[in-house]
Parts: sequence; structure tokens; C-alpha cells
Amino acid sequence: MSYNNLLGFPYLNGYSLEGLKRLLASTGFATIAEFATSLLTPPYPEVSGSLRNEWDQTRIQTEDRGAADGPWIEIVGRAVS
Repeated sequence: MSYNNLLGFPYLNGYSLEGLKRLLASTGFATIAEFATSLLTPPYPEVSGSLRNEWDQTRIQTEDRGAADGPWIEIVGRAVS
């Protein structure tokens, strides 16, 4: 999380998975996918072996969790017609 300046949660608001689903539903969208991500995106074109290993291990551990337990939630919605 420190690689993306998220250790102190610099955002004004944070949302739970259920909160995001309710937000989508209230604006006419149906949830079609949800998953957790690690949000680790090293900003360097050449990443050291140790950083690459840490990044890979964090990504694997994050993907094994459900979306509600991940450090970063990705949710995909589709407009209901």
C-alpha cells in the first residue's frame, strides 16, 4: 500500500462492497462483477527482483480473498434498461 501512498487512506470517503452495490443500484446499474485488487502498480519501468516478488505475493494473496476483504475493491456495473 505504501507504494501507492495509501497507508494513511488519503481519500475523503471509503466504501464497503455493499455500499458500492447500493450506490450502483440507486443510479440504475446492476452489479455484474466484483473483485479485490492489491492496487500495487510500481511506477518504474524496471522493477527490482525483490520488489517484483513482493508485488506478486501481495497480488496473489489479495486475489485469493473475496472482494469485500481486499484492500481495494473493483466493481463493474451495467445500466439496467
